[in-house]
Amino acid sequence: MSEGNGRIRTVFGSGSFDNDAVKLAKDALAKRLVTDRERFRTIDDLHAFIASRGNELLITMPRPMRVDDPDKEIDALFSELVGETKRKATVAMNIHELDDTFQSLCSKGKAEISRRVPIPFLTNRDFVASYAFRNGVQNFVRSFAFGEDAREAESRASRFAFEGSLIMRHPESVGGKAKVIIVSASLSTIKTRVVESALSPMFEDFEISFITNEHVPSYAREVEQQAH
Repeated sequence: MSEGNGRIRTVFGSGSFDNDAVKLAKDALAKRLVTDRERFRTIDDLHAFIASRGNELLITMPRPMRVDDPDKEIDALFSELVGETKRKATVAMNIHELDDTFQSLCSKGKAEISRRVPIPFLTNRDFVASYAFRNGVQNFVRSFAFGEDAREAESRASRFAFEGSLIMRHPESVGGKAKVIIVSASLSTIKTRVVESALSPMFEDFEISFITNEHVPSYAREVEQQAH
């Protein structure tokens, strides 16, 4: 699966889709394919799986075809249709620990994956939470790799802070008191730590909890203990 959405942007235009929502949908699909891989025994199993998906992704129904070299031809087809080169990893490994925690909680009915949250006064935009859970109040968690570009990171962080503060100040829009948490998924480098340090005061001023890279593992354990 492609890491970026460049192909979608090229074909349909940058304003035709919600980049964050598509990324979350792709991540959820990839995890589901891994989790359910033992269930795919027949073409009917694939048809049933595709029919059960109802989000930003439309999966083409599989059709049988004859090929001489499956591995080579599949790689060539991927390159032709997706056409994206591999990029340097930008997401920290410990974010996978947080994701594993939420996947486990989701299987127990204690959390949700990829939750769209309405933003008060902004009728055409939702806050796309990577995860949601309850521990007495609603918690909407958004993980994001802010990277090393301070200007770009500040722009994205200010949007999260503004949207999150509206949600928390108007609990009636989400059915009760809510808390918004932003988790840094950036690789831990000197530059990303500097960026995180610069973002922290802004999030604090908006009363948004900001989990920096080094605190992700401890936050994952906290969520596991508190979610119900």
